Amino acid sequence: MPLSLVVHTLAELGFEKCAELPWGSPIFEGTIGVRALRVAAEHASRPREVGAILGQRVRWLEALTSARPELKASRCIGYLAISARSFEELLELGILGVPAPVFGGPEGLSVLSSLESREAR
Repeated sequence: MPLSLVVHTLAELGFEKCAELPWGSPIFEGTIGVRALRVAAEHASRPREVGAILGQRVRWLEALTSARPELKASRCIGYLAISARSFEELLELGILGVPAPVFGGPEGLSVLSSLESREAR
């Protein structure tokens, strides 16, 4: 559904824009019956944009782990890879991973992510 139609329909229902997502997509609030609702409206291309960004980051992580066999990393699963090294071992190699026990995994393994923080840019 086109974003303009969503915005128009929400306005007809009495919803008002109350905020924006970090990338500018509007958030509306209003009520339907007795329920108070907040609705985030996205442009139809957003899922494709996010998919493309995640795809680029996965390729980056795959390239990094392929170029550095000492990381002992699996291929990416989604946007994560598993390293057969501990958190401390990865730090010694200059890589920040997440200890696998955080996710319920065994000691001695770590999780590598293709996601980046805003500070990393």
